[in-house]
Amino acid sequence: RPRSKNVSIHCNSFPGKKTMKDANGLLTDGIVLIVINVLLWLVSIYLCKTWPVDFIWSNWPIAHMVMIYNRSDRDDGNKDRQIMVFCLVVAWGLRLTNNFVARGGIGHEDWRYQDMRVQFGKHFWWVSLFSVFLGQTFFMFAGCLSLYGALAYEPSLSVVDWVAFTICATAILLEAMSDIQMNNFIALKREKKTDKAIIDSGLWMWSRHPNYLGEVSFWWGLY
Repeated sequence: RPRSKNVSIHCNSFPGKKTMKDANGLLTDGIVLIVINVLLWLVSIYLCKTWPVDFIWSNWPIAHMVMIYNRSDRDDGNKDRQIMVFCLVVAWGLRLTNNFVARGGIGHEDWRYQDMRVQFGKHFWWVSLFSVFLGQTFFMFAGCLSLYGALAYEPSLSVVDWVAFTICATAILLEAMSDIQMNNFIALKREKKTDKAIIDSGLWMWSRHPNYLGEVSFWWGLY
């Protein structure tokens, strides 16, 4: 029987090692997001307002994307696709941050949280941890799961990528236009220049929640 050749196998060649690395990264990212939200919850108790949670929505996807990229090998993924995803996520985050500032920014608490504060009374401080902070942690992390595949997928750009890019870009534009129209409507109500209770013009004439439609479309586009 012929002697088998001595073959040196580098430990990185085992597929299980990369799988373990990805799993560890996924767990680390999840823990970081939970810790950040708990810290923001503690800040909200001190301030007696929940507005700190709004920071996580516009900033976390960008931070999450950077964490995934920095942890990966520079040869992983397709550079053109990574640039495409980066531009989309940053544009989405900037739009949301701009809307947060336009609605009052730091110190302004969303009316829905104000209603919850009245509804739960003295119990709101701990209810908010699960319903506002950790609840949104789950939804935010679930949406960002698409970033792992998008940043690591190596094949060249295809028609599917451009369709996805178009969906995401259109969704961001839809959200931006919806925000502008709603902010203008709120300004008219504040100045008592309209007696309408609900906006029914522009995009809001065709959809009850065009901003939500844009939000859902953006994340599906990334997936």
